[in-house]
Amino acid sequence: MNVRNTGSGSRDPERIAELAPKASDNIKNQHVVSQVLLSEFTTAVEHTTVEHVQPYDLQHPERRSKTQPPRGVGKIENFVLGASTSLETKNS
Repeated sequence: MNVRNTGSGSRDPERIAELAPKASDNIKNQHVVSQVLLSEFTTAVEHTTVEHVQPYDLQHPERRSKTQPPRGVGKIENFVLGASTSLETKNS
C-alpha cells in the first residue's frame, strides 16, 4: 500500500476503489500504538528475557493487568472495520 496525502480528499474515491476487493480482509486485534513506541516504555521483569509494559485499562482503572511484552498491548478489537489487514501488514 502506498501512503498518499489525500489533501482535500480528491484521491479518496480512488483509494476506496483500490481497497474494495480487500474490504472483508480484516485483522481482529489491530495495533493502535506501534510496538516500537511501546518498547520505549518497557521495563525488566523477573524470570523473562523480554522487557514488559504495564497495561492500563482506561475504562476500568481499578483493574491491574499482568505486564506483557509490547506485542501483547496497544491493540483494539476491530478498530478499523474494513481492509484492516492493509494497515497491519509491515510491507504496506
